[in-house]
Amino acid sequence: MLLTERIGGGIGILEIGQGSELNLDLLLSRVLIASERSFSRLGKDFEICFYDDELEAMVKRESDIMKALSAVAADDGSNNELYLQYQPIMDLKTGLIVGFEALARLRAGELGSISPLEFIPVAEKTKLIIPVGDKVIAMALHFLSRLRMLGYGKVFVSINISAFQLLSPDFSNKMLKLISKMRVDPANVCLEITESVFFTDFDSI
Repeated sequence: MLLTERIGGGIGILEIGQGSELNLDLLLSRVLIASERSFSRLGKDFEICFYDDELEAMVKRESDIMKALSAVAADDGSNNELYLQYQPIMDLKTGLIVGFEALARLRAGELGSISPLEFIPVAEKTKLIIPVGDKVIAMALHFLSRLRMLGYGKVFVSINISAFQLLSPDFSNKMLKLISKMRVDPANVCLEITESVFFTDFDSI
């Protein structure tokens, strides 16, 4: 059995000075923001997080990104867009392009373009990385299929895979079915996995 959940804790602190607004609902909301932020850091030890306006803005932005990712996963026809950019990989000996790295990008309504360094952690935290990751794989394989149709049958595409995708029980089956459906050569599909994945469950992985 693979474990992809962790148990931890955190402490959120809200400082109340003299003359501060004593609205109970507002105070509870703010201390909740601080405690959730301390918990989301997922450190081995308990974290302490103090509430401030910057923290609230950060949490609101994270919430907006989560909503955009949910819309992308649900295909709700909104103006939120997940797309790929393809970074060419060159063989230095021949000077030829031998492959591409598929880089996920998110454009979300009023937020504009969002870096993967920002939206991928949110996707992993909310488990939206599974449906969003499936879309990334499908788009990358479609691109690879187009390359094959244009006569570039030896070019490969590299796709970044999250730990949550890799540890999903049906990941391999879905991947192989999609490769077969797109009629691409499995040898031209490269999966890139970050080193941190192996700390989750080395033997099983």
